[in-house]
Amino acid sequence: MPEQTADPGTGPVSCSGYPVWNSQVVYNTTGELVEYNCNLYRNEGFAYDLNPEENSGPYMQWSLVGSCSESHCAMGEGPFIGCGQYDKYELGDWTVYNNVWGGAADSQCLTAYSMSDWYVVSTQPATSGVKSYPNTGIVNVNKSVGSINTFTSSFNVSVPSSGDWEVAYDIWVPSEIMLWMYTVGNVGTIAESWNDDGTPVASATNVNVGGHTWNVYHGGNNVVSFIRLSNTLSGTVDIKAILTWIVNQGWISSSGIVGASQFGFEISGTNSTPLTFTCNNFSMTVN
Repeated sequence: MPEQTADPGTGPVSCSGYPVWNSQVVYNTTGELVEYNCNLYRNEGFAYDLNPEENSGPYMQWSLVGSCSESHCAMGEGPFIGCGQYDKYELGDWTVYNNVWGGAADSQCLTAYSMSDWYVVSTQPATSGVKSYPNTGIVNVNKSVGSINTFTSSFNVSVPSSGDWEVAYDIWVPSEIMLWMYTVGNVGTIAESWNDDGTPVASATNVNVGGHTWNVYHGGNNVVSFIRLSNTLSGTVDIKAILTWIVNQGWISSSGIVGASQFGFEISGTNSTPLTFTCNNFSMTVN
C-alpha cells in the first residue's frame, strides 16, 4: 500500500491505491486509510457500517487526511453508476442526473466520479424529439435575478462526432433559459417563427454577451435559447450578464427566482449506436 505522509486534514493527497470504503467490510486496524467521497480518511479505531463522514461514537472514529488529488475519485462506496430513467446522485445543493425523459427513448447509463467528472453512454434512435438530458448542476439557486452579484460557470467536455445533440446549459427563472455551446446533427430550437425550409427565425443575431457571441431565439412558453455562433468544448460563461440582457428585453423580470441551473448533453438521437459524452470538468458559482 502507498506510503501516506500528509498531516491530517491538509491539502490534496494521492488516493491512488487505497481501498474505497465499503459498509460491508470491517476496518479495525488503526491507521487504515480509505477513500470516501473524494477524500482520504484514517481509521483511528474500530469502525463498521458507518461511513467516514458520520463519526458518532468512541469506537467509530475517522480523521480526514486530505482531499484526493486525482481527477477521478470515488463518490461514496465508489463511482455512482445509474442506468435507470431518473437515477441521480445528490450531494448537498448539487446533483448529477441521468434524466432520460423523452418519448421513445432507449438505454442510457451514467457513471459519475464527482459532480464535475462524469460520463454517459447513450443509445437513442434517430427519431425526432429530445430523448434525454444527462446533466449536473445546482438543484435550486433560490435567488432572484436582481439579487445575484455573480453567476459564472466553466466547463470542459469530450463529445462524439455523430448523432443529433447539443452541449447545453438549462436554467430556470422560472422560464427556461438554454445556452447551446456545441451543436451536432439534426436539432432545432424553439422560436417565434420558422422559415419555409423549417429553420427557426432568430429574435436577435450576433449578440455578444456573457463572454460569447450568439443568435438568440425567443418562443414557446417564454423559452429563451442562446445558440453560440461557433462550437466550443470548453469555456467560461457569465450567466449573470446573460440574465441581465434577457431582463432588458422584457422577457423575464429581475424579481424572477432562479431555480435549477444545470449543464449537460441534450440528446435527440445517436443512430441507435452507443455514443459516449464526457464531462471532464465543470464548476458553477452563484453569490
